[in-house]
Amino acid sequence: MKKLLSLLLCLIFLLPTMFAASAEGIYYDSGIMKGIPPKTKVSELKTLLADVRSVSHENNSVGDQAVIGTGYSIICASGTLQASVLGDLNGDADIDAIDYLLLKRAYLGVVSLSEIQQSAADVDQDGSIDSLDYLCIKRHIIADFEIGLKKNAKSVPVLLYHHILPDEDKRNSYVFKNNNITIETSEFTRHMQIIKDLGYTVVTIEDLVEYIKGQRTLPEKSVVISFDDGYLSNTYYAAPILRQFGYKATIFAIMEPFVHGSHEPNYITDALQRFTPADLEQNKDVFTVHCHTYNNHKHLTTQTYNFVLQDLMLSQNDYRTRFFAYPYGDYNATVKKAVQDAGFEAAFTTVERNVVVGDDLFELPRRTITSPMSDDTFRRILTSGN
Repeated sequence: MKKLLSLLLCLIFLLPTMFAASAEGIYYDSGIMKGIPPKTKVSELKTLLADVRSVSHENNSVGDQAVIGTGYSIICASGTLQASVLGDLNGDADIDAIDYLLLKRAYLGVVSLSEIQQSAADVDQDGSIDSLDYLCIKRHIIADFEIGLKKNAKSVPVLLYHHILPDEDKRNSYVFKNNNITIETSEFTRHMQIIKDLGYTVVTIEDLVEYIKGQRTLPEKSVVISFDDGYLSNTYYAAPILRQFGYKATIFAIMEPFVHGSHEPNYITDALQRFTPADLEQNKDVFTVHCHTYNNHKHLTTQTYNFVLQDLMLSQNDYRTRFFAYPYGDYNATVKKAVQDAGFEAAFTTVERNVVVGDDLFELPRRTITSPMSDDTFRRILTSGN
């Protein structure tokens, strides 16, 4: 019994840290707008999510200063969603003893919760309702713990890497010694450590696009990691470092060598080997793959619409992806149209600034990481939009 009490006390003291880290912001899912913090006003929701137009309750429109409760209707540009306010199980726009008792009874198996009630009850957003959610609501009621987040990133840097090599290999390489987009593993590790030390959250491309559309919030300090071209060094050297920090990244690969190339078990320092689906399978916990043309890594702005579209359709037919990165960052109206017509949902350039809500989805900026780069310069890239 003493051990159980000690465990519960530890959980109570750890809750602020655990939930501050696990709350992921507001997002859409299956007709429900999830993750809304308690006491969120309509005006605050409109500030966080550009897609929100108005809010109503029981068919009556509510004003900007009204507090949102579970079950309220949120009218967005993309449709109407039901609000799920963290901790507010009964939909009265407050968290009180009724919510506490309702969750307790659900936890004990006495009552069943609807889908939207379950969403509101999952306070730590871990996909299950358990004693931690119960304790969190209890602590919120006694006013020593605040549920959820109400803030959104002002902007998000998308980092662009290319080739990664061990320090000694780069320094002794005839080909890559002076190549400024080949990053030594020690430098790449320092970058990942700086991201951690500054308190940044590494988010996915998918999260970023929803953020741009105003469909979800992101932590104030968010960053995306991407690689271009699809080099074997990404899975060979970058993946273990990313895995060490628990980060995910996207590789924009040239698709023809990715899909049809052969797995190369031996790494050759002075060659630009390509990774394959077999390499991806071993690293899918770290990487997702999107398109960097099929086999047309050239300045697309010098080509016709039909030529660009044909290449992109070959890619989509072989290995369909949602997102695209322009070779060399080059694009114009003709190239953008080809990318859109090929079915891509967003495209990335090499314009040196951060992504913000409302950006043109086919002109998304990225910050190219070169070497050598001082740690102070890297910190400035991360923090420039704050």
